[in-house]
Amino acid sequence: MSLNKTKQYAVMWASSDNIGDDIQTKAAINFLSKKGISEYSFINREELCNYQGPPVNLIMNGWFMTDPSKFLPSKNIHPIFISFHSDPRPQYSVVNKKNISFFKRFEPIGCRDEHTVMTLSSFGVESYFTGCLTTLFDEYKGKRKGKFLVDINGNCPYIPRVEFDKSKFKEWQEIYHLLDNKHKFNLEYRLNLADKLLEKYRTAEEVITSRLHCMLPCRAMGTKSLFVNPNLKTDSRFGGMEKILSSDFKDSLAKIKSNLMNLNI
Repeated sequence: MSLNKTKQYAVMWASSDNIGDDIQTKAAINFLSKKGISEYSFINREELCNYQGPPVNLIMNGWFMTDPSKFLPSKNIHPIFISFHSDPRPQYSVVNKKNISFFKRFEPIGCRDEHTVMTLSSFGVESYFTGCLTTLFDEYKGKRKGKFLVDINGNCPYIPRVEFDKSKFKEWQEIYHLLDNKHKFNLEYRLNLADKLLEKYRTAEEVITSRLHCMLPCRAMGTKSLFVNPNLKTDSRFGGMEKILSSDFKDSLAKIKSNLMNLNI
């Protein structure tokens, strides 16, 4: 993983309807902090090609992307590929023939899931599995309070519904990661909301969720949690992290944490 000469760093944010993107932003900030880096800027994931600021090393984690035509970063961005996920759907995938020479310039590519590893490898790009940066949040051992149902049969069109009787969980608070349009472009609001949600998950007694970026932070922070997404074994986003999302998670979580901390940036 080679860097350019600049000592400036940046993390991504996204003007999406998914607060999980902001949890990913907080995970990148946390990763930099663990590497002793406390100064960074923010770059919109959907505007990488338009960036005209000072040269930066950008943490390229998470999902890519709504408009693949805007993927190739400007010359002022040096990408650091960690926990990178390319959507398998052609209309969103950035791993395609026209981008392969770009990926090869920055290989090896650290991928969040095994599907992205296999896709890049099929084009001859050196890549490896890192898992998700959200697994690096610190474990919490203090007093716990609150029980939460996170995106269980809500209104999000891309989260599958599950057989779940909410009448048995009347004392649990419901939380949804779907952000209203009013706040989509308000970075300060988004990050503050992500902080509040992460604090809830960190100190919760128990969480039941269908959201990847609720479940993984809960695992990392030692919160009792249950993943009820019915696509666990078929969704490419989960490839390589199935054990962390199931009950037999401790060894797999520890290995991913260790491997991420050993990465040089």
